[in-house]
Order: sequence, then C-alpha cells, then structure tokens
Amino acid sequence: MKKYGYNSGYIGVDRRTTDVGTISYQKRMLEREANRMRMAGVDIHRDGLVLGLLAENLTDSISDGWTDSSANGYNYSIGGGPTITANSYMKFLNLDSTDDFLDSPAGMNPLGSAAGTAVFIMSSTDPQGLFFTQGGGPYLAAYRAGNTMYHSGYGNSILHYHNKVLKNNVYANFPDGGWNMTEFKNIERDSNTGWQFSNYNGYEIVGKIRALLIYNKVLTADESAQNYDYFLGRGYFSE
Repeated sequence: MKKYGYNSGYIGVDRRTTDVGTISYQKRMLEREANRMRMAGVDIHRDGLVLGLLAENLTDSISDGWTDSSANGYNYSIGGGPTITANSYMKFLNLDSTDDFLDSPAGMNPLGSAAGTAVFIMSSTDPQGLFFTQGGGPYLAAYRAGNTMYHSGYGNSILHYHNKVLKNNVYANFPDGGWNMTEFKNIERDSNTGWQFSNYNGYEIVGKIRALLIYNKVLTADESAQNYDYFLGRGYFSE
C-alpha cells in the first residue's frame, strides 16, 4: 500500500491515536502483534445494558468490590479472596477452585420478563464449572465432560457464542486457556436471585475474569461485534 507523506498511517489499516497524534507505522505494527490496538471511538454497546462490570472499574483491593458501569448501580461484592492482577495491560480477577465468587447486590433483577444476554470476558482451562447461580438451585451454563452445557431456571432456548461464533458447547470451547468473549443469548429469568457468579460447590470456575455484562435484550450479531471490537481494542484479550 502507498504511504502518503502527510500522515503516519496506511490507508485501510488499523491506527492507534495518542495525545500527540497517530503513532508511527513501526510502533503500530508492534502493538498490533501484541494485540494492543485501540480503536478510536469504539465503546461497548449500551442499549439494553443493565449490568456492566468492566476491568476499568476494578481497584487494587477486592474489598472495594466491582463497580457497575451501567446506570443501575448493581455493584457486585467479591467473595472468597481472589487476587487482582494489576500489572497487566488490563486488570483481572484471579479465581481459584474453592471459594472465589462474585456476589450480586440484594434485589437485583436485571431481566424481568425480557429475554436477555450475558457476556463474559474470561480465560480458563477448567474442565468443569458454571456461570450464574445462587449457591445451588437455578444455574446458567454448567458444563463438564459428560454434559457440555446445561441450565436450570434460565429458559430452554439458550444459545452459546464463543468469540461471536455460535457453538452451543461450553466444555469444548470455553476452557481453552485463551482470553475469550463468551456469550449466552436468549436467557430468561424474572427473579432477584441466581445472579451470583461461580458460586456452586464443585463448579467454581478456576480462571481469570475481566468483564461481566448483562443486557435485557438479545444482542444482534452486529452488537456483539461492537463489544468484541471494544474489548479487543482495550487490551482485554491480552495477558
């Protein structure tokens, strides 16, 4: 491609802006290889967002909990004692296999009668786990070798997407050791319980988490792609 003298980028390729303008082509290539390209103007999809736990809102202390970036103030507390890694490109919680979990605030009922979407940015190699629960009873997306994805109390038509691709098999895709965007669409639960993350004995997910979003709508492919681009651009998929 032709490079023009009056700018420092290339036509048709990603660019990263800084306070002093566009970074050099050489630095841009290094950052792209490191998966740290930041796309100017990209935000997460906000329409229908009822819970937004983002790495940007993690402090260095688990006692501060995790602040909700939606307008609902559904701030989660952090239970068990996971560690927070703060020296990476983007913070994350390190979860162990015994008692680490996220506790939803009292009275939280994010979906009501609507069908919704749950989005997780995580990294794990755990062969057995589940996502939402309340210490038992209802649960979303349990998985293990003998049953690759099953639910109770969250509807019967749940679709699982792995990095925007429909998979419907959590066991074979989620615990691959990489940072991924895991989505569950068409979830249904009109209740203020069942929104704890990874809090069922024997099914706590060992891994790392950077984001947890809930929407009171089923995200379209384009809306999921917008979220993916945001997380990619912010470095959520980088260690």
